[in-house]
Amino acid sequence: MTHSITRYTGLLLTVLTASFCACKKSNDPVSGGSVNAGTYAGGALQLSDDPFTKIGCVTNPLATVNTISNKATVVVTGDNGFTREYTGTFDEQQGMTYITLTRQSKPSDKVVGGNVVISSNKLTFSIDVSNESITAKTTPTGTQTATISGKLKILGVDMLRR
Repeated sequence: MTHSITRYTGLLLTVLTASFCACKKSNDPVSGGSVNAGTYAGGALQLSDDPFTKIGCVTNPLATVNTISNKATVVVTGDNGFTREYTGTFDEQQGMTYITLTRQSKPSDKVVGGNVVISSNKLTFSIDVSNESITAKTTPTGTQTATISGKLKILGVDMLRR
């Protein structure tokens, strides 16, 4: 599982770097009203603490993205009662949506660092949050759970639009 997290982290960083370098981001707010950018489903979110001493996953995740003006809200839910809400700003360029997350508003308010990329009906995200505790499965198909605490990285890769 550590190899998978490392591989997905590398893949995510490559996609984000290539995406951000390939096009010039505009700082102009997107005009218009509220838009539901969609709900995305995946097999499992990957979780790890820093420095990767504990890893786990949240199965059956859904990520729902809503936007208004240049603001975005991303709600992520999954098995074992996992529910998180993040806010930030977004930009759209060349058919891709980029969201920079800055806050977690649920279950508690705190600063986060994270990026979301939506392209070709797929959503990929990486979120870093401190002082967090999540109960997660130790393997995607198993029933055993573990609590992962501290500074966490949450990855969702290639979640498909419903």
